[in-house]
Amino acid sequence: MNRPASAIVVFSLASLLGSLAFGEVESKTSEHRSYPGVRDLMIDNIHGNIEVVASNVTGVEVDIATTLRANTQDRLDLAKKEIHIEATQQGSFLKLFVDGPFRQRNGGSLGYEFSHEFKVRVPKDTAIDLHTVNSGIVADGTTAAFKIRTVNGSVDLKRLEGSGEASTVNGAVTAAFTGAPANAVLLKSVNGRIQASFPASLKADVLVKALNGGFYTDFDTTPFVQAIEPERRDGRNIWRRDRSTQVRIGGGGPQLRMETVNGDVLLKKL
Repeated sequence: MNRPASAIVVFSLASLLGSLAFGEVESKTSEHRSYPGVRDLMIDNIHGNIEVVASNVTGVEVDIATTLRANTQDRLDLAKKEIHIEATQQGSFLKLFVDGPFRQRNGGSLGYEFSHEFKVRVPKDTAIDLHTVNSGIVADGTTAAFKIRTVNGSVDLKRLEGSGEASTVNGAVTAAFTGAPANAVLLKSVNGRIQASFPASLKADVLVKALNGGFYTDFDTTPFVQAIEPERRDGRNIWRRDRSTQVRIGGGGPQLRMETVNGDVLLKKL
């Protein structure tokens, strides 16, 4: 893997398992990186927010704020050796990957805490693939495909025009589209509300699952039922009940799928 010319700084803010009490020794550092010609961006983070904003730039501009905490200087120094951000660019594709022993270790404490806060400016037509675990993700103003995933944190999509998927386990998903997506969109949470806003001209086939919540919309809708393929078992066809609400907006179009277990689903006009 190729690393950029700027120094790679890796520090932690929330221990992977939090089994030790840290905070006696702390180090904070920030850096800026530039990657010309990028139109396809992947960020794989662990602890720390990711914010990507479309801007009038020709490549990707990345600001990274890193924090390390430990209860001894030796542990702090160990974190500097073990944790790093790998950067790989192949043509217009860029991958930023927070790496360290936690990627191979099952259980146990690292002996320190680390976090990386990414603030990124990209050309408007950049495809984005963003992942973190214990923080939130914001994407603003892009027009290309997106894939957004976190576990403990919210997802906030603003002024988007592309298609893709966004999911979290513990947190809300909020999405505002300034243009109707040309392809399918999936918005998903387990413990959190889904709220999506689209232009009044939206044309979509909408599928909603909200096990312990309701579905609310100010769009005009008509019922829409997709055929359920049977499961073949012991020479018989078995149809399983699909606990979903399916409606068509504006005569139908690409699928808009919104799912949550504990929370409401809101679909609104901009």
